[in-house]
Amino acid sequence: MKTVGEIILLTATQNIVPRGHREGDDVSNPGNVKKILQFAAKHDPVIANRIKNGPKNEKYTSSSIQNEMIETLSHMVLDEIVENVQRARFFTIQADETKDVRKTEQLSVVIRFFCRRVKNHPGMFPNIHSNGGIKC
Repeated sequence: MKTVGEIILLTATQNIVPRGHREGDDVSNPGNVKKILQFAAKHDPVIANRIKNGPKNEKYTSSSIQNEMIETLSHMVLDEIVENVQRARFFTIQADETKDVRKTEQLSVVIRFFCRRVKNHPGMFPNIHSNGGIKC
C-alpha cells in the first residue's frame, strides 16, 4: 500500500493524471498509476508478487481507493498549511474569482505567511524539511 500511495503522490505532485480512460488489466494503457506500479514491479519482486498473486481487493489500485488516497493527501496538505498560518506572525489571503468556459465560477485562494525560521539567502529555497513540508 505504501508504494501505491507514493505513486499517487508522485502523480499528484507532477500534475500527472492518475487514471486512464479504461482501467482493466487487459487494456493497453491501464492508467498512469497502474503503469508506474507495473514498472516498479519489474524492479521489486515483492511488488511483482503482490500484483500477480495478491487478492484482488488488496491491490489498492481501484479508482475509489485512489480517490480516497488523494483526498487523504489533500487533507494532510491543508492541515499543514493551517498549522503554519496559525503559527505565523503575519499572513495575507488573496482571493480571485473567474468563470470558466462553462460559465462555472472558479475561486482561487492564495495564502502567504511569514515564517520566522526561514532565512532569506540569495538563490536559496525556504527551509524544506525531509517530509517535504515547510515548517515555521
